[in-house]
Amino acid sequence: MHAFLALTLLLLLSPHFARACHPECRWQSDDPVCTAVCEPKCQEPVCDVQCQVPEHASTCVKPQCWVRCPNDGCESEHCPACETVCNPYFYCSAHGAVCAPLCEETRCSWACRKPIPGKECPLPRFELQCEHPACEYSGALGVCTPMVYVVAASLLFMLTHA
Repeated sequence: MHAFLALTLLLLLSPHFARACHPECRWQSDDPVCTAVCEPKCQEPVCDVQCQVPEHASTCVKPQCWVRCPNDGCESEHCPACETVCNPYFYCSAHGAVCAPLCEETRCSWACRKPIPGKECPLPRFELQCEHPACEYSGALGVCTPMVYVVAASLLFMLTHA
């Protein structure tokens, strides 16, 4: 029974090994994946002064403001979480003026670029892989053994020792 199964498998596998006359070789790559290098780009902040007494605002020097962004962010999910920050110390000539900076909403987006190959992204490694011939030299025996018989013998061994 086992011999019949092995012979059947041998007949089924024989066409598989007769695909081409010569074994084919193909380049294989490790195909590294890298992330884009992104940084937030923001519009200049638009800020003014708001005072408890509106007339006092015209006596104030425009506040110094800038945009501050966190170091982390998920570029694929949302816009940068940046904020506008102003120097709290600015001059108003009106005596007793109670004023504070007032800014428009911070507007930012991501500016992304490809990583520098070999520096910010590893270069792919290539290796030439070849199929085995039907009859491969076995150095220990000094003879060539057809691969079909090696597969069939392995299957027969597995069936008889199962």
